[in-house]
Amino acid sequence: MSIISMVVTVRRHAMSNDLHDAVEEVVIRAKQERTVLTLADAARQIAIARGDTDRRGDGDLMLALMKESARRGVAMRFN
Repeated sequence: MSIISMVVTVRRHAMSNDLHDAVEEVVIRAKQERTVLTLADAARQIAIARGDTDRRGDGDLMLALMKESARRGVAMRFN
């Protein structure tokens, strides 16, 4: 999944700050596009879209990404 499409996807949920919806949509989009998510990139883009100042994401965000990708059978790289 390209970084640009990930940001566009997440921006819809950024206003409501609903982490679960943002994570779910990123993972669903990656599955549809048959791409491998990179945990750090996905977390960073969601954090930026949500307005987090550190721009890295936090443990809850990364855990949510890992759980959702495992639940939906989406491959994820950790580097």
